[in-house]
Amino acid sequence: MSIKGLIPAEWVAFQMRGVAPTPEAFRAFVREAEIDPETDWFTPTENKRLILKAVLQTQDEHYGHSKSGQPFGATELSFRVLNSGTTVREALNLLQNFTATLMPNHLIRWQKDDQLISVSVEVDGLSAEDSGAVELTYNILLAFALSAFSGNLIKIEKLISRATNYTNYMHYNKDLDCPVVYGDFSGFQFHAQHLDLPRRVTSGATPLNDAIRWGLLADKMRPIMDKTHLPLIAAESLKSQLEASLKERNVDLRQKRRVTRDETGYTLRDLQKSIKAAQAMTLIATTNKSAAEIASDLEFSDERSFRRFFVDVTGCTPAEYRTVYQEVAAGEGRNIFRTIIEEANEALRLSRE
Repeated sequence: MSIKGLIPAEWVAFQMRGVAPTPEAFRAFVREAEIDPETDWFTPTENKRLILKAVLQTQDEHYGHSKSGQPFGATELSFRVLNSGTTVREALNLLQNFTATLMPNHLIRWQKDDQLISVSVEVDGLSAEDSGAVELTYNILLAFALSAFSGNLIKIEKLISRATNYTNYMHYNKDLDCPVVYGDFSGFQFHAQHLDLPRRVTSGATPLNDAIRWGLLADKMRPIMDKTHLPLIAAESLKSQLEASLKERNVDLRQKRRVTRDETGYTLRDLQKSIKAAQAMTLIATTNKSAAEIASDLEFSDERSFRRFFVDVTGCTPAEYRTVYQEVAAGEGRNIFRTIIEEANEALRLSRE
């Protein structure tokens, strides 16, 4: 039986096969990471932590599943290539060309199917299941790298995996907040409207850590979505699809309200409120802008009306949200992920000396 958002221990054990091939070795490896080895289900954060430790231990970013390994720094380098683009479209083209030329055992491709963009990751693994283990991890990271690149939470419509071992258990992925389906490739889909999003202006960006940070931001939004029943992450996509549908018809205001409700499940006011709330949370979590500056950016009449709106949606003030978010980002991002990445970089440096 699947438990929404959690990952079965059998799949996590398979992912760790490169460093822990037996049940006893797996339990010992999990215990070293200060995680309960007897659990039947792992959280996405625990799974990420184990994967990063496996990468460090095997000196291979495919953590022992690939016919030819991927050295430390390859993912960081590919994300830096992505971040040299000017739009999401150009970033994907750069990544596709880069992997085809320099990473043939780790190909990234994309194509447009009607109004959806399909991105695929193909790893030359020991088996289809081994390939699927690595491809799944990289697809989740790549999806958040695109959000970090554009400064917008890109709603992922579907996660596709060719790993039957995973899709037999999992029908929903908590990281990306989307359904999981079996396919003949591993990848994800998002709406074509995001292709022309420009790169956000940042200074001193570290693309890999940015991708992790945006994953944490999405995770912080989900409890608010559950509480308010607002589609914070999906609102932009829903509104775009609605506008395309309404453009084909000649409808009055009353019909527009009915069509909006019928086709999205939300009122037009809900969509507009969700878009503004998501933009506000993104700006608070990823910039140092003051509440007054954010109020101006989002075209509120004054700071007080923005604060009132934000408290109504999230249940906390902008300052409280920033404090809570930054504590989570510091705790999970630095202590769990960033420290391990720093250890990996140090190991790479020592190996070169």
